[in-house]
Amino acid sequence: MRTSFKASVTALVFVLGTMTSAQSGIDLVQRISENYHNLRSFEFAGHLIVNVPGSGLEMRVDTIDAEAGRSFVREHSAVLKYGETLSFRGGKLTDTSGRPASPDLLKASVAMPTHWGHYEEIAANVQSINELLPESLNLGGVTVECHVLEIVYGRERWKPGERTVKYWIDADRLLVLKEEFTELEGRHDPAPWRWVYTVDSVKLNQPPPKWLVESANRSDQPEPRPEWLGREAPDFTLRDLDGRRVQLSTMRGKIVLLDFWATWCGPCRAEMPIVKKITDDYSARGFEAWGISDEKVTVVKEWLAHNPWNLPVLNDEEDRVSEQFQVQGIPALLIIGRDGKILSYYTGTQSEQSLRSVIDLALNESPSTNR
Repeated sequence: MRTSFKASVTALVFVLGTMTSAQSGIDLVQRISENYHNLRSFEFAGHLIVNVPGSGLEMRVDTIDAEAGRSFVREHSAVLKYGETLSFRGGKLTDTSGRPASPDLLKASVAMPTHWGHYEEIAANVQSINELLPESLNLGGVTVECHVLEIVYGRERWKPGERTVKYWIDADRLLVLKEEFTELEGRHDPAPWRWVYTVDSVKLNQPPPKWLVESANRSDQPEPRPEWLGREAPDFTLRDLDGRRVQLSTMRGKIVLLDFWATWCGPCRAEMPIVKKITDDYSARGFEAWGISDEKVTVVKEWLAHNPWNLPVLNDEEDRVSEQFQVQGIPALLIIGRDGKILSYYTGTQSEQSLRSVIDLALNESPSTNR
């Protein structure tokens, strides 16, 4: 059967057009990611809106998304940067007619969504991009032309019904001004919560707001857990990322460091170089360190593939060990002596010297300086 020249050209143009569109979408999200990475600071005031499933109620929550880099941090500060913080500043509940409604009408507590902000990672784990027709948004009385993208992600920690996200991107500044996304809530019969996030105002490359500085300084201070000191560490058995069983009691006679962490946890990631250096320095001297994560094995493996870390990781997906140690937040880092008793337990990031001092004393050595 003959194919006409015109039909062949039409088919070729269609294929090339599709490839070009897909490539331009990939290029665009990479440029957006790079743009956020290069900002010295940002502060986006905005709001989230959702129709609460099964209630006939609409909820609005005011938000602020802010971050500031090293150039805004005082000299000799323990804080390296003012990491991105998503803040919720009050909400409003209304019925179908727009009248205020009582929170008592909600059938269950409301969990604030997490699939917004952190747009430096917008290009991570993208499966497909669909470029839609451009649209205009009103930002503070100014009309802003926007690219509109529908992105399907392959992120393991997102449920299948959560992986399609729609973005409105400021065409000039490459900033996300609006996002539509879904999060499934409920353990046994999860319901889709369809959120709309909208930016109301933008501040770029300005000194960080006072609340962000105070929040960073507070989170930088580790919280001791003195009630655990001297207690025998609860025994547990978990599997590592390759499925091998690991039991804490078999490590008796060694100094053991346990680091409860997660791939999404900024302070956990900030503490990793310290833990790595300590593990390198002490591993040949009767010291053993393990990370413990409650995320899926595939999620942790995917993250480690792009972020090499020398600490072996144990899977606590059912949070049994976290409950045994009553972990209240992460990072949570504890040190267990040769006799199996807890020598140190803190929630929050710790200094290298603090950790070295405990380990050196446990090894019956004088506290070391940074090596």
